[in-house]
Amino acid sequence: GIVYVKRIVGLPGETVQMVEGVPVIDGVPLQQEAVGTYQLNDESMETIKVRETLPNGRNYLVLDIQPDAMADNTTQFLVPEGSYFMLGDHREDSNDSRFGLGFVPIENLLGRADKVLANSSGYSFRERRNINARE
Repeated sequence: GIVYVKRIVGLPGETVQMVEGVPVIDGVPLQQEAVGTYQLNDESMETIKVRETLPNGRNYLVLDIQPDAMADNTTQFLVPEGSYFMLGDHREDSNDSRFGLGFVPIENLLGRADKVLANSSGYSFRERRNINARE
């Protein structure tokens, strides 16, 4: 009854490990590049936006709230046949394959998320509540 939107990072038979906040697939760390900051909430918590690139060249943005967070270093996971290793893009605040979600069996995949229906665009919660007041 719960639908998660996560990124597939590990395929069946691959090993995945987080080392200092960087996903390492089969011993090869993914390329990461800091590309700016993002305002998370009203408390002025600013986080780093990171462009992460997969071995096939596909890239996407992830958020890194703090260095050396609990989720930044993990043991090595071997992805079982018929399952996938998933990571959320908000890395320090994501229930994904590193934690309770675990490996995701192929039959649980619904499809690709390719539309963003809502995005805070960096506005604080207070600003988002008053979106009609903005020009």
